Amino acid sequence: MSFLGGILILVLLVLSSLFLIKYSNKALNQNIWMELCWILFPVCILVSIGLPSLNLLYQIDETFPTINNWVKVVGYQWYWTYETAEMKNSLNCEVEKKLQSTVKESFMEKQFDGNDGTDQLNNLSANNELICAAGESQRFVITASDVMHSWALPSLFVKVDAIPGRLNQMELIFPHKSSTVYGQCSELCGVNHSFMPIVLSLVF
Repeated sequence: MSFLGGILILVLLVLSSLFLIKYSNKALNQNIWMELCWILFPVCILVSIGLPSLNLLYQIDETFPTINNWVKVVGYQWYWTYETAEMKNSLNCEVEKKLQSTVKESFMEKQFDGNDGTDQLNNLSANNELICAAGESQRFVITASDVMHSWALPSLFVKVDAIPGRLNQMELIFPHKSSTVYGQCSELCGVNHSFMPIVLSLVF
């Protein structure tokens, strides 16, 4: 049945092509100026749209928020580190301020066996959680030290690859409520890939 259908379609294509060739306008088919117009006109439109878009894209990447509002996330085998920065007064002068950064290592806590009375989630609890302000924006700079990882928070629709030698940037606007968000590494990175939890706490 399919063979007969293929033959029928082939015959219809041949007949339609013969009909179009017979009644086609040869002067219209060989009009060079018309061909140049319908090629150059769309090219000009695409260039006029593309160049401002590229400029805007680079400007968005270069607009950093205040220095107090960023977190550097580094993936290792098999844990995360979170580096935050804050401005503090220098000891020499009260007016002068200096940048102080804090680095926390986040490992997975022991698995929940159901008998210790805790409410920890299996393979999702970390000893150091990342604390951010609810209702505010946060800039994340994400990279990796050894192999490729992926920093993912499914409930916030976030997934950013952590690639060695590359800095991926992302800005998040958190909801106006206190909550705890869980995630995991979502890029196969070795034997303990499933033991890299992410815990993000939103506080006021």
